[in-house]
Amino acid sequence: MGTLRVGSAEAEPGALAHGAIRVGSLADGSEVNVPVVLVNGASEGRRVFLQAAVHGVEVNPIESVRRVIAELDPAELSGQVVVVTPANPLGFRHHDRHNITDGEDVNRVWPGAADGGLAQRIAYAIYEEAVRGSDLVVDLHTGFSTMITHTVFAEGDPASEQLARCFGTEYLIMEEQDEDWERARFSGKLRNVANAEGIPAITPELGGHSKFEGNQIQSGVMGITNVLAQYGFLRGDVVVPHRQIVIRNHLTRVTADEGGIFVATVRPGQEVWETQELGYIYTPGNFEIVETVRAPFDAVVVYHAEDPVVSTGDTLVNLGRRKR
Repeated sequence: MGTLRVGSAEAEPGALAHGAIRVGSLADGSEVNVPVVLVNGASEGRRVFLQAAVHGVEVNPIESVRRVIAELDPAELSGQVVVVTPANPLGFRHHDRHNITDGEDVNRVWPGAADGGLAQRIAYAIYEEAVRGSDLVVDLHTGFSTMITHTVFAEGDPASEQLARCFGTEYLIMEEQDEDWERARFSGKLRNVANAEGIPAITPELGGHSKFEGNQIQSGVMGITNVLAQYGFLRGDVVVPHRQIVIRNHLTRVTADEGGIFVATVRPGQEVWETQELGYIYTPGNFEIVETVRAPFDAVVVYHAEDPVVSTGDTLVNLGRRKR
């Protein structure tokens, strides 16, 4: 397969290497570099790009990737594994979801720009150095501890759906391109940019942020291992649930009309019917219930608010429709 080079890292066939992709520097002269790990298999095969912590608070996937890489033997690997984590080093350093120099969400500006702000330059450097040339993209994320563990793929992309199914979460979200999608700037997500260039790509969402959750970390380990087995990087079985539920129209947010303390009466993954109670809000001063929250249509609960303290306009529950 020849030498694999990404940034300063170089790995000969059958070897593992560490290095960095240089992005630029800060006002004090300190370097902005994105860490990279390369595993270059001894045999020919595909190339997979694994990314974690493009949002700096998403730590479960970092540990998932670490555990997988620790067990990989390059001599037994067919193909190449390219790992970038943390993909947003400035956000990671400051425990922030965004890039801290410009406040930008790095996962809304792919494929980036060579002459843009630091967030765009981070995306550009990773995309040009590490994503291009890959056959598969697995962009690992977290959401909330009150969110279903799921994997997102694009509607109408069977190759990405196959990749999502083999990752092996029970819930799959089929993302549709609609007005909500445009408003959320989802066209600038890595997964969608990769899809547009014909690269199958998925976004697993593994629990909450800023803390380790053992079951979510293990879901990530199993998912990555499944991908490596399914696509011929490693020998082994692919382990997936007996059923996988596909959800669509997942951007519906039920918001608070009144502020107070929100008590959810449904759980993530629960199927609810139109008008069913989702929870209620009470005022902390006198415990009076000021709002009962109901489902606007038959749906599946994707997540509910992790922080029960809410104000008018805050998201209480996120809903999707089950694909029949």
